Amino acid sequence: MRHAERRQWNDAWNAARCALLFLIAATPLAAQMQQLPLDHGWRFRAVSSLGHPEARGWHPATVPGVVQTDLRKAGVIPDPFFGDNEKQLQWIGLTDWEYVDDFEVSAALLRYPHLEMVFDGLDTFADVSLNNVPLLSGDNQFRVWRADVKPRLHQGLNTLHILFHSPTNLLTPIVAKLPVLIPGTGYEYAPEPIGIQGNEDVGQMSAWFVMSALDFYPVDPVSGNYILGSPLFDRAVVALGNGRQIEIDVRRADPSHAYIHSFSLNGKPQSKAWFHHSEISQGGTLSFQMGPEPDTNFGAASAVAPPSLTL
Repeated sequence: MRHAERRQWNDAWNAARCALLFLIAATPLAAQMQQLPLDHGWRFRAVSSLGHPEARGWHPATVPGVVQTDLRKAGVIPDPFFGDNEKQLQWIGLTDWEYVDDFEVSAALLRYPHLEMVFDGLDTFADVSLNNVPLLSGDNQFRVWRADVKPRLHQGLNTLHILFHSPTNLLTPIVAKLPVLIPGTGYEYAPEPIGIQGNEDVGQMSAWFVMSALDFYPVDPVSGNYILGSPLFDRAVVALGNGRQIEIDVRRADPSHAYIHSFSLNGKPQSKAWFHHSEISQGGTLSFQMGPEPDTNFGAASAVAPPSLTL
């Protein structure tokens, strides 16, 4: 139920994610069925974070949601995307998190012959109990978990408890004993693809580096926006398939010139330091003029600033 690009922030992000949760009441033939979303009244706290007492008290939680946004709303952590705050928040992924919800069950609901609780995603290692009785243990965030709760519910107030275990703490000793080397687990250092630290997504970090070396990279996996960086190559061609390709041309008077002074996309000069995937999805040309010092005017106007995410 709970979720925490660099290797470290991904580990933190995987700390806990609360998914969509329903209590389903149905007759044997499903002629009558109720879906009751359990998305109100949640609270959470850190279980194992000895160095952060501010996180061990109970705070309101949002379900579905992620532990980072809950911590942010509670004022426990600063904006993780500001400065080097990300580095200071790695403890989140090394912490077990407890989520609890109290909900009412009526006598009418208990008369249904079938009562099932559905968890649409538990991220990732989670122990679930209902009224202090173990219900299920999850180990896969990419599936739906279901449990028969008819024998465990009672009229009145019921309590659902979910304990999310730190995937880093749980898996590290297991991985260390494996007879094979898994890329990105922190046990390898080598000047080759398998030795790239932080390559937890089986090559994704390597792909991000290659894209950044071409002078643009996806700032996030969903918006389709690319942010300009600093090209390492003077010319590159990226094949997109079906005859489509992206041509990248970089002009600089000296190899040390690493700062963009102007940028053209498909022959049109650009005032912004970002663009959208749709602008190159059918192929195109990116042209850069580099200089020895930063051009403080390029892409600096607020009107051409890239979209931002507000937590």
